[in-house]
This record gives sequence, structure tokens and C-alpha cells, in this order.
Amino acid sequence: MLASLALLAIAGCDKSPPAAQGRTEQISAEPGFDVVGPNASEAANGGIDASRNHDLRVEKTEGEWSKLLPELVFRVTRLGETEPRFTGEMYRSTAPGRYLCACCKTVLFSSKDKYSSETGWPTFSQPVTSEAIWTKEEGGAFRQRIAVSCSVCDAHLGHMFNDGPLPKGTRYSINASSLHFLPDEAKPETP
Repeated sequence: MLASLALLAIAGCDKSPPAAQGRTEQISAEPGFDVVGPNASEAANGGIDASRNHDLRVEKTEGEWSKLLPELVFRVTRLGETEPRFTGEMYRSTAPGRYLCACCKTVLFSSKDKYSSETGWPTFSQPVTSEAIWTKEEGGAFRQRIAVSCSVCDAHLGHMFNDGPLPKGTRYSINASSLHFLPDEAKPETP
């Protein structure tokens, strides 16, 4: 599926954001991630599963997002900026867990698919599911690249490139400030 996404993006076809279907979620992106709505318990217990909630949309005005998010997170996720290389705290992390959207807590990536690309940003070979993200070609005549956004709240995450490890060949270079890391729960010791 991801290979076909990459081929669609290369061919100039976008996997565009889903249209709002009348169902929205009220989510606060402040520390603690207070969530209110039909998926509140799911969000609080490990993130929203975009593959089951394809019609879920989180929509806020730019003003609402600017009040909820720390400045860097707002600039990256809502204005499409890129954080400086090698500055994100998740860049070198190898801890097991899931990477959620910093704005809406949708599960986007797994530590199982994270690898070191030495590019300066957290890098993944694939999202947890193709429904978790959407892609769009951007750039001018001399600089083409594929922007990656959260499928639930349209947060700008980073970019996808086709120079990743085989077999998929994709590299998702993601701004650390657009992510919230949720570590895997410690497994109980067996006697």
C-alpha cells in the first residue's frame, strides 16, 4: 500500500486530506492532552487509531491552535515550518513505543519502523497504517518533495522521500516537534 502511495505521489497524484464528514473531536494539545468526545478514552489510552476512525476529523481555527500549542509545535504543525536539524529530542531515541500527532494524538508511527538516517530528524520507513497520514507534492520546478500530514487534524509532520531502506524504499523524515512519544508499557516480570 505504501509503495502505491509513493508511486501515486511521484506520478503527481496526491493522497489528499479526507473531507470532513460531520464528526469532529474536541482535543486539547496542552500537556496532558485532555480529550473530550466519542474517542476520549481511546486517545487517553494510547492514541487514536486512524485506521478505525477514518471519518474522525479534528478541526480548529489557526487562532485556536495557536492558543493550544507551544510556539514551535504551532509553527511546524500548523504553518508548515521545519525545525532545525539535530535539535528534536526524539531524533536519536531508540525507546520502544508509538509516535502520536502532537496536535490530536493520532497514532502515526511505531518505533519498530524508526531508523537512523543521519539527516537530523526522526526517520521512519512507514506509518503505522496508510490511513494515519496523507501526502501532497509540493515545491517548484527545481525542488519537488512530498509533504506528510496527519489525516485526522491535517498537522504538517515532515516529508517523505523515496531513498529509504528496502523493501519499501520510503523515508519519512518527520519533525520531532510534530510528534508526541508514548512509550510501550513495561511488561510485568514473569516469576
